[in-house]
Amino acid sequence: MASTSNIQPESVTALPVKLLANGKVISTATASVFEYADRYFLVSNWHVFSGRDCYTSKPLDTKNGVCPDEIEVMLHRQKLGVYTRENRIRLMDSDGRFLWFQHEKGQEIDLAGIEVVGAESEFKFWPPDQTKQLPIRISCGVDTFMLGFPENVAAQDIFPIWKRGTIAAEPSIDRLDQLPIYLVDAATGKGMSGSPTFAYSANGYIDEENNYQFGVSGSRFLGIYSGRYGGIGEANLTMGRVWKAEVVYEMLDKRSPGKVAKSQRSK
Repeated sequence: MASTSNIQPESVTALPVKLLANGKVISTATASVFEYADRYFLVSNWHVFSGRDCYTSKPLDTKNGVCPDEIEVMLHRQKLGVYTRENRIRLMDSDGRFLWFQHEKGQEIDLAGIEVVGAESEFKFWPPDQTKQLPIRISCGVDTFMLGFPENVAAQDIFPIWKRGTIAAEPSIDRLDQLPIYLVDAATGKGMSGSPTFAYSANGYIDEENNYQFGVSGSRFLGIYSGRYGGIGEANLTMGRVWKAEVVYEMLDKRSPGKVAKSQRSK
């Protein structure tokens, strides 16, 4: 059992997940549970749930060419600090149809989710948009934190690593490369796909009216991290993509059935 006296509220929003194919772990990632319309949804990236590159549609498991049919997620129980390891959710039905959903605009929006049913009585969910939300002004140079599990590293098995970055392009330019993302300068690692991302204030921040608020701690949920900008595997370009919160809500609202397109644009 973990000590709970100094746990940051944001730290319980990120959950470690394993992707399985035929009962074997093929990759790891990060996810969050969102509450939407009185239901709970586990949210990560399209490439996490599908096991495929969202640009080429090819399997990310280049060794065996397999894609996940289950996801295993660690969840917090009602008492903070107590958690469980064995929560498997099927990603496909017996006919091979996907049970997860995606954004209505398709896999180019690298987000996906699946409903969590019947778990709220036993487990406790902390949606990333229900922490103490502050009106932090989002501008170039603002500190961001991606909370996830690089190389499956965790504190006491379930608490995430806070990877720091900064907003690296003007966020008021709404559609970078025609996509609703924040571009962040950050050194991240494999396993952080799906990380909830926050602007965070430890002891003061500039608000949206350009006033400095002293002595206030809290955060603002920005969105979901989905890997390096320019495609997975860019070794030297430490730029990452964070899908804006508004796009997460669009997906949760429409919940288009998951599918894999036959072809996509180049990276």
